[in-house]
Parts: sequence; C-alpha cells; structure tokens
Amino acid sequence: LPILKWILGDTIVPLAVTVGLLTQFLAVLYIVLSSWGKQRTLLTLVVVATLTWSAEAIGSTTGFPFGAYEYTDSLQPQLAHVPLVIPIAWFMMLSPAWAIAQTIVGVANMRTGKGFLLYIIISGLALTVWDLFLDPQMVLWGFWKWENPQGYFGIPFVNFFGWFLVAIIVTAIVRPQRLPVVPLIAIY
Repeated sequence: LPILKWILGDTIVPLAVTVGLLTQFLAVLYIVLSSWGKQRTLLTLVVVATLTWSAEAIGSTTGFPFGAYEYTDSLQPQLAHVPLVIPIAWFMMLSPAWAIAQTIVGVANMRTGKGFLLYIIISGLALTVWDLFLDPQMVLWGFWKWENPQGYFGIPFVNFFGWFLVAIIVTAIVRPQRLPVVPLIAIY
C-alpha cells in the first residue's frame, strides 16, 4: 500500500484496501469452507454478516456499542451508510480469532460449559486486540471518523468494548466448530 500510494497517490487507498480485504476474505473463506463444508460455512457467513452489519448500522447511528462515529463515503458500496466490506472484514477476522481461542482453550473444551465461556471470551479478546492495529489506520485513511476523537490514537476506549461485545455475541450464536489453526493464525 505505501508503494501504491507513492506511485498513484492517496486516491488508490480505498481500492487497495478493498482488494486486500477481499483477498484475505477469500483465503479465510477457502480455509473455513475446506474444514466445515458449504452449508455450515455459508450459514456462518450469513449470520456473521447480518449480525455485524446490524451492529455497525446501529453503532454508527446511535453510538452504541462502539461510540459516536460515522462512515465516510470512501468505502463503497454502502447499505444504510455502512460499507458492505465491513461485515466481510468481520468474518475475515473472526475466523482467525476463533482459531486462536481454539488453540488456547483446546478443541475438547471449546464447545461446552466453562470451556465455551472461556472460548468466547478469548475469541472476543483476540478480535479486539486486532482492532488496536486496524482502527487507527482506517481513521487515518478517512474511512470513518469519530465524533469525539480521544483515547487510543483518537479512538474512544468504548470502541474496543463494542468490538469485544459484538465478537462474543456473534461467537456465542455461531458456536464455531473446530478449525484448522495454522493457516488462520498465519492470517491473523
């Protein structure tokens, strides 16, 4: 991306980010599809996309659970002022977060009782940690803006609570099955 910006200017950033995101999404989709099959993968993708798009639509309208922000017009297309690549990005990073949690909790413990509770918490933390890297870049590139920029590189701390909350809710609903951890952790 820095080389593309140097050669073509700042106007290439939205396209380059979108292409990079879609490439990473396709890699994650292929890994999950190879492990779970078409039906489970498609159902999971639909659930993740629906829940996360809804959270982003509610969040950018009300400020809950991420804080007061809004998307700019940089990422297109959009539905209800939420770029359609956003739910794809959630799926792209939730799957590696699930792989990290699976590695820590263990396959035998990840779907029942206290092990499942630990699994969803670690998944949420893994995704939230990733957002510590993501959000400052996206704000810098003008994809969204905060009403009251403060906290971590201008990102309100409540945003990270929102990521954690949405990630654990989606994980609890999806109840992910065993995933191949090596390729997903490499993507993470």
